[in-house]
Amino acid sequence: MIIDSKLMKYVIFKKRTEHEVREKCKTLNYTSDYIDEVVEYLKEAEYINDEIYITKYINNLLKLKKTSVAEVKLDFMKRGIDFDRVDFDLVERLYEHEKESAIYLANKKYKAGDTIEKIKRYLNAKGYTYSNISNAIDNLDILDDN
Repeated sequence: MIIDSKLMKYVIFKKRTEHEVREKCKTLNYTSDYIDEVVEYLKEAEYINDEIYITKYINNLLKLKKTSVAEVKLDFMKRGIDFDRVDFDLVERLYEHEKESAIYLANKKYKAGDTIEKIKRYLNAKGYTYSNISNAIDNLDILDDN
């Protein structure tokens, strides 16, 4: 099978989901039958594997980024991944990460001089749950008491 060098560069440059590869093939004007063949070949050659992608993506996110579960769900939706496919343990880690991220971001904003209301709006806009926003604000109150 001959695959366009543009597509191979796209796949090799960064891990991609099956959905992303299919969309790229459409922009390269591949026929739907050829897209199916290309995707199957890339899966067999392990250039694309959504399960591995999900695990690596979440592990990197937990190390590098302060984010909410809602943002992850939205990003997965853009990449054509159903959030229900995420392993239960990873989901639990994501929810714990969201809690810690909310506290971190609230403290950072508070130290920068933002008001409590502005911090709440910011976290809400980022998709944090009400309980995590409240928890983050409560932690700010603890800082004020000391």
